[in-house]
Amino acid sequence: MLFLNNDDIAQVLTPADCVRVHEEGELELARGELAARPRFDTITATPAAGHFYRWGTVEAASKALQTQAIRLKSDVVYYEQRNGHTVEEKYASRPGLYCGLVFLFDTSNGEPLALLQDGLLQQARVGAKNALGVKYLSRADSKTVGMLGSGGQARSHLASFCAVRPIESCKVYSPTPAHREAYAAEMRESLGIDVVAVDSPHDAVAGADILACCTNSMEPVLFGGMVDRGMHLTNVSGEWSDEVTAMVDVSARSAPNHQFQGAPIDMSQGRGGAAAVYAAANDEELRELESISGDRYGPITPRDRPASRETARQVLLADLIEGKAQGRSGDEEISASTGIGSGGTSGLSFVVVGRLVYDLARARGLGTELPTELFLQDIKD
Repeated sequence: MLFLNNDDIAQVLTPADCVRVHEEGELELARGELAARPRFDTITATPAAGHFYRWGTVEAASKALQTQAIRLKSDVVYYEQRNGHTVEEKYASRPGLYCGLVFLFDTSNGEPLALLQDGLLQQARVGAKNALGVKYLSRADSKTVGMLGSGGQARSHLASFCAVRPIESCKVYSPTPAHREAYAAEMRESLGIDVVAVDSPHDAVAGADILACCTNSMEPVLFGGMVDRGMHLTNVSGEWSDEVTAMVDVSARSAPNHQFQGAPIDMSQGRGGAAAVYAAANDEELRELESISGDRYGPITPRDRPASRETARQVLLADLIEGKAQGRSGDEEISASTGIGSGGTSGLSFVVVGRLVYDLARARGLGTELPTELFLQDIKD
């Protein structure tokens, strides 16, 4: 079994590859052969006033990759006011340190494959997810980016946009001048494009083809007067006002999960309760599961997709990738990436990117070997 830290991952993961495997994963999801459980959080109070412990997990299984991934996050979270906005902060052990891991398993034999730090992977996967919307919905001649935020997500987003569109320039704003200046210098050097730090959010987004919100604000930072016709919009933490959401004409969405709810089992018979099932299998394989499992899961029937809160015309991303659907209907439409990876399918990222990183690291001899035997036992649970 392999342990990979962020330095190992940085040596093998590129924005172009990250976008590519997301495309492949979206097609597998649409076939019903990739299953992604939505994020579940467990929260409890800590001795420190206003600080709460939050354990979060999200997971997915890919039939094509024969891989299961689960992302584990252990955070102490708190909220504070900064520059007129409520922001979420977190740490593990002490401020400045974080605990996030991705655990990979081989679904052909159940054996653990790898344990990965999730920092760079998380940033890269969100950037790639939103870049898919840019690739299939933004105007083909999009060359300019307006960036709100200057942290890790802002870095991965701009790099991912450059992988799918001929980006020439970016204007960036964040409240701390030193942060936005450092971002501009770093991204100019790494991407070879013109990146300029500006003094206001309006200056950053004015005239942009692609407008990206990459902040940790819990409140809107983007308002209707900042959005022009023809833009493509992305966000990370829901930083749009309701007015902006209502302005979007078209957005891409992931396919619904192949999700089932096992029938409740009679507890008087001394048996367990109902199980929620996220199946990475085709219909024939599901019928086989149903036939051999008895009443373990009960009748297997797809659950309805929850109704979207968006008013935009939504297009299935898999149909856009395969050329079966039209994206924007004209250059004046406002498009958005908000439906990609939502609805409980964000775990897709961790299985497709995690497996990519694992394979590349294995081929290059990177990482630290851990004895697989430490994670196996001879006692049946």
